[in-house]
Amino acid sequence: MDAPFKASDLSDAIRHIQAPSAPGMDGLAAPFYQAAP
Repeated sequence: MDAPFKASDLSDAIRHIQAPSAPGMDGLAAPFYQAAP
């Protein structure tokens, strides 16, 4: 978990979030992140 990550790793993780999941600590649900460029 201490290794740097690439932007492509982050976008892959966001793409695989289950849509009906609960919002995170920031209060934003998966569709918010999936709609972002």
